[in-house]
Order: sequence, then C-alpha cells, then structure tokens
Amino acid sequence: MNIDYGSSVPVLEGMIAYARGVLGQFLPFAELKGRVRGVYVLLKAGAPVYVGQTKAVRHRIEQHKLSKDFDDVIYLPVSSMHDRLRLESVLIAALNPPTNKGIYVSRNQAASHGFAPLHFRKARLTGEDWD
Repeated sequence: MNIDYGSSVPVLEGMIAYARGVLGQFLPFAELKGRVRGVYVLLKAGAPVYVGQTKAVRHRIEQHKLSKDFDDVIYLPVSSMHDRLRLESVLIAALNPPTNKGIYVSRNQAASHGFAPLHFRKARLTGEDWD
C-alpha cells in the first residue's frame, strides 16, 4: 500500500480527518490470514484504546491480550516500515487513544527510512503538549 502524506504533517484537524478516512480501509481481525505486517487499532466498545504497528499483527495481538483491555481489533496491511511508522504516529496524534503513551522512533529506524527521529508526548485535541 502506498500512503501519500504530502510534504509535511498536516495540522491536527487535518490529521483527524485523515485518520477517519483511513480507518474506513481497516479490516476486521477475523479476516487476518497468515503473517501480516501492518498497523492495528485495539478497540473497547467501539472506541480506540491503543494504536500500534508490527511485522506480525496476529502475534502482536496475542501479546496484547495479556496486558491490555480490549474487545475488538481492526488492522490495515502495510508492508513498508516507513509507512507503518508514519501512519501509526498520525493515528495516535489524531485518535488520542488512552493507552498509547506517545511515539518514539529511534535514530537508527529514522535514518534507515529517511526521516528525522520523532519523540513526542500524545497530542491532545487542543494541539497542546507537543515536544
């Protein structure tokens, strides 16, 4: 999947609209077949409680069952690590799930995928609390 982010990260309102549009492309966890790289959203009563990305969605969800409270999962296959990291960060900023503490992308991950290291606390819908 190719994801077009434009030349810069959109303002928070734009990210919220983008997140709503992209979430419509997510698939139910029940449709997951085999080992899939992607971005996933853990839901509780239909509301996002956690957003993550991984090389193996099914395995990561099994790990989350031990430590997180959720009753549903949706996911989007995304093979590129660069696209997974970017989509995950936009969804966390826009959806503000309560169990995501923030996003951190290591210097090595950033360098290998062509963007600057990221480190920020969750953005509230007011746009405050950015580092």
